[in-house]
Amino acid sequence: MKVAAVEYVLKDAKSQKTKASFPSAIVDIQTFIKYLKYKITMKKAVIVFVILCIQASVVGGQPQCPIPPAEGSSEVIILRVEYAATALNDEYIVILNRGNTTVDISGWVVFNTYYEMYRNLPQVQRIDNFAWRNVYRIPTGIKLQPKHWVKIFSGFGESNEMYLYRNLTEQWLDNQSDTVYLMDNFCNIIYMYSWP
Repeated sequence: MKVAAVEYVLKDAKSQKTKASFPSAIVDIQTFIKYLKYKITMKKAVIVFVILCIQASVVGGQPQCPIPPAEGSSEVIILRVEYAATALNDEYIVILNRGNTTVDISGWVVFNTYYEMYRNLPQVQRIDNFAWRNVYRIPTGIKLQPKHWVKIFSGFGESNEMYLYRNLTEQWLDNQSDTVYLMDNFCNIIYMYSWP
């Protein structure tokens, strides 16, 4: 009889414990759901914050230039643009270092008026799949010694330190009126050459 009473007491205690743990489990799940909602809200807030930071650092669709041009960059000019060409390799741009310091122009960009307008559009309006024709990035390893130049052809050929080829299938410069921009790899406009 004593054993049965003890077993009953133990059984009753177990059932009480189980009953007590159900509400506790529900509270834990509700707390967990609240925690998940909080984490999701925080992630959204971080994403919004990052987007706002990017937008704040943008001027006319393009990032500001936080780094000034490298030493000697101001002496790099567009010496000549041959735009009225009958063949692709008759269309070219000559970039000259008229200074006394060697300038690494790797990653510098040459582009025309069309791309200048295009790059200043908001990202959602940049939908021209052929805009790349109006911009050319100078390959790695191109350094201009003092008083040396490099010529960029629109047509086909084998590039080297003095002659670069864009391998285009059509001309990209306007014969009537255009501007060619030279921009360094920190997004500073170094030189502009306009015609007529």
